[in-house]
Amino acid sequence: MSETTRINLTRAQAISAAFGLLGLLGCVVGAILNSRQFFISYLFGYLFWLGLALGCLGVAMLHHLTGGRWGFVIRRFLESGFRTIPLMALLFVPLFFGLRELYPWADARKVAADPVLQHKHLYMNATGFIVRAILFFAVWVILGGLLRKWSLQQDEISDPAPTRRLRVLSGPGIVIYPLTATFAYIDWVMSLEPDW
Repeated sequence: MSETTRINLTRAQAISAAFGLLGLLGCVVGAILNSRQFFISYLFGYLFWLGLALGCLGVAMLHHLTGGRWGFVIRRFLESGFRTIPLMALLFVPLFFGLRELYPWADARKVAADPVLQHKHLYMNATGFIVRAILFFAVWVILGGLLRKWSLQQDEISDPAPTRRLRVLSGPGIVIYPLTATFAYIDWVMSLEPDW
């Protein structure tokens, strides 16, 4: 890398960091002024970016399962996309602090006043929500980690074993991934509405 490129990259990183800090400051101000709206907006933005990462995971597994040359061109882009899932897991943590702001089932007063929420309380409660979220992210991180590891091995050696492993993992993975994503989105989106 030339010195000019390095200087331009360092400058771009500094500018990006400054905008990131301004955005973080804006989030803090928004959370202070209207915490409910902050958590609704945060959840909306979060789900957009998580959807891109999970979409990359699904398409990568589809390629490994079906084969063909079409996926080799985009494989590294897909891997870059789903390798953000551990970061997305970390960025999910602020939502734990906003459960009462977002979800009616997390507010004991609303649960006591609504028989529908009382009926759902066995499934929709803070502990279950957190445990399920951890489980969903664990499944996605493991799937993504194994896909990446074996994909890199596929490039390094001529042995077909990594390709077979990718196919064997992608078969059940292509079933497990949409099931976990469905339950995650039921927990995170559908349960925003008390009577869904």
